[in-house]
Amino acid sequence: MSKIQTFRPAEKIYKIGDVECPVRASDAPPNFVDLVIENRHCNGNVYLSLASLAIDGTNVPEVQIVSRLRMSLVIAQHMRDLLTEVIDLALKPVDKKHAN
Repeated sequence: MSKIQTFRPAEKIYKIGDVECPVRASDAPPNFVDLVIENRHCNGNVYLSLASLAIDGTNVPEVQIVSRLRMSLVIAQHMRDLLTEVIDLALKPVDKKHAN
């Protein structure tokens, strides 16, 4: 099995092993996620539903589902590893002797 590579936004080709796959950009807007409203697994797949909370003045707050993700456990583990890496970098203290 080939190693999964991470896509960087500036690239137009996503390489999986020796196979180069062109990336088609969708017009889906980025959504800010406030809530995880579904998280379960079934038959080797992980199900996640992400939502955004809208509170507008005195109106009743509304939860808008912005994405329903379905993925294999392999991709879920890869996503976990990527999130761990990003979170660790974000929480790393600033080395003040190297700051501007």
